Amino acid sequence: MEVPMAKYSKEEKERWIEKFKNSGLSIASWARKNGLPISTVTGWVSKLDKKSSTLVR
Repeated sequence: MEVPMAKYSKEEKERWIEKFKNSGLSIASWARKNGLPISTVTGWVSKLDKKSSTLVR
């Protein structure tokens, strides 16, 4: 039986990433601690970093 993927709003993702960045943990450690797939957190961080770098230019 397949488990449906959770959907997170933009605001929820931003809160999760803020918590991750303040944690001092690696993505893998933080994701495991919070019950999130490592690939999901990696994707969120990557997208947020890309968005941030385009705003700075």
